[in-house]
Amino acid sequence: MHLQQSKISEKHEAHKIGQLNAELIQTDFFTWTLEKPFDAIYEQTSLCALHPDEWKEYEKCLYSWLKPKGKLFAQFMQTGQENGPPFHCDISAMADLFLVERWLWSEQYGTKVIHSDNLYEKMYLLERVF
Repeated sequence: MHLQQSKISEKHEAHKIGQLNAELIQTDFFTWTLEKPFDAIYEQTSLCALHPDEWKEYEKCLYSWLKPKGKLFAQFMQTGQENGPPFHCDISAMADLFLVERWLWSEQYGTKVIHSDNLYEKMYLLERVF
């Protein structure tokens, strides 16, 4: 899920011309329900755009949207700042949010997504435990 309207529109256009084999959904993820869970979710920039007070509810949404053993491809924004958005997604805070009782964590991938403003994202693969 991506909150930036221009990116959503761009992906819709790519899907229309056959470059993607995916269903794109634009919705309020705190109220949205789905018919059947996903095999995988790609999370980039949604979490860091939310106020940290909303993170626990968002984690519950992600968990409920995935099948057991479903994959969450996560990129956690590293700003080093207290204010946002984007909000800093400290990895120890992410471990407290995505608990090992619910999520199996991969090692951090060596690749970082680096932004022009000296911010970057750390990449992880999380698997829904049950």
